[in-house]
Amino acid sequence: MTSFKVKKIQTPLFGVVEATNKDPWHQAFSNSGTTTNIELDDDALDFIADELERDAECLAKDAERYVRGLYRAKTRGMGGSQLGDFGEVLALLLNLGDCREVFRVVSWQRGQGQPIKGSRFPQPDFLVKQAGSLCALEVKSTEAFKFVDLRDTPKKWTQLKPCGAVAKCRSEALL
Repeated sequence: MTSFKVKKIQTPLFGVVEATNKDPWHQAFSNSGTTTNIELDDDALDFIADELERDAECLAKDAERYVRGLYRAKTRGMGGSQLGDFGEVLALLLNLGDCREVFRVVSWQRGQGQPIKGSRFPQPDFLVKQAGSLCALEVKSTEAFKFVDLRDTPKKWTQLKPCGAVAKCRSEALL
């Protein structure tokens, strides 16, 4: 069984991301938050396979090796796509653990008269129902820390490689 400590924070969807100054973006994610332990045992992995149609066992093992700094020299760590998939796994389990109803969004069509910005439109990963409210949940990997790219350009493939200078912080934050 693999387990991860996840820090939960809350930040507004609008205001932080599109700000020209990226300090509020960094501040939002450096704030303290509640730490929750997520265990990926066989039952959780079977549930993820049913709900997300993903075999998360390899994702979990890759993520564990990534945060422990166990990748071999000259190899790249988990890429943006893998981190995004793993983030969706953790987000689903985290919200279910908080007793929320979670619905996966698999497609989206614009409603009649519904405006869209250019060719972009919102398609969150999940809808979350809690206490009579319906919220959108969009999972972002550490690609999202490329502040200007996230704000101004279409999503693109990014390989993320752990930096030696932040190995200790990475391990503490993600383990």
